[in-house]
Amino acid sequence: QELGDVTVELGMQDSVQAKLKDDTAILLEKSAAEGLTREIQLKEHVSAPVQAGDVLGEVILLQDGEELERREIVAADSVERKGISDLFRDLLGYLLMKKQVSW
Repeated sequence: QELGDVTVELGMQDSVQAKLKDDTAILLEKSAAEGLTREIQLKEHVSAPVQAGDVLGEVILLQDGEELERREIVAADSVERKGISDLFRDLLGYLLMKKQVSW
């Protein structure tokens, strides 16, 4: 199941995909499925570096408002932190693009 992406600040990639750490099925009786809801709590952003498996949030499964289960949401991949040369290149590219646009 897609849980979305989390923005990575100062990362070599702009975001990292979120996934369930444990994606095993939960077995319930058919009658128990009524009143079943889930709450996804996912960080909006994290700072690089990010390692695959780092916790980004959690999914809470509720039945009639009572918690049944809680599972961690983790980073699917690793994202390295930008170095000084990467930041300088980004800044230079931004300044050059801005100057071209203002002509």
